[in-house]
Amino acid sequence: MFNGRRDQGCGRPQDIEEICLAAHRSHGFLGATCGKFLVTYLLFYLLLDLNRFSISQKIVLENRFKNDKGNDCLLSVDGTDFQRSKTSKDWFSYKFRRSGLRYEVATSILGGDICWICGPWKPGKYNDLDIFREALATWLEPNERVEADDGYAAEAPLRVKCPASIAEPVERAAMTQRVRSRHETVNKRFKQWGILRQVFRHDLANHRNVFAAICVVTQLAIENGEPLFEVHYDDDNVSL
Repeated sequence: MFNGRRDQGCGRPQDIEEICLAAHRSHGFLGATCGKFLVTYLLFYLLLDLNRFSISQKIVLENRFKNDKGNDCLLSVDGTDFQRSKTSKDWFSYKFRRSGLRYEVATSILGGDICWICGPWKPGKYNDLDIFREALATWLEPNERVEADDGYAAEAPLRVKCPASIAEPVERAAMTQRVRSRHETVNKRFKQWGILRQVFRHDLANHRNVFAAICVVTQLAIENGEPLFEVHYDDDNVSL
């Protein structure tokens, strides 16, 4: 998990956030004129200072409690892969049929925020379930569960709700599918950036920093006029 902390010399957070949002909103123009790769690195260097506090201030696990109404599932979780150039069995991603990097991402169901990012992990060594057991699951409250796809079925129904679970009522299928579909839109927003969509050929530590920066920019956009589409979710009574 990315851990941020407040340090001196960062400048005013609101000023840096305004610059990031301006870059994000002009992304199409800048991408056409100087390339999304360059824009992403511009944001990366800009966010070196922002990362000191904004990862902890913008990607906040406790934000899953926003709009909480007593559900035992507060988050949807999934792994997302990105391509890398270095080849190795441990880094092999079945999603790309080549080497990659995997991150665990969780979003709040009712709040619509990115609440958790963790990685990178070796996709050839750790599947989504392995990562969940070692990462997010250790931070959940007692009796708290998450919405996920069938790759997490081995943890259902104790810590996961997924379609393959024998405890999952068929009446919930449409509601939970909408939750998972919204989560996919977050992954798609990440991959609008060329540096995350293309094969990464740079130092591994740089990828982690770039991913963290783009997660912060994506969350800033969610908070400032580009929210995820709304979902209605109720553990007890199915809401569509």
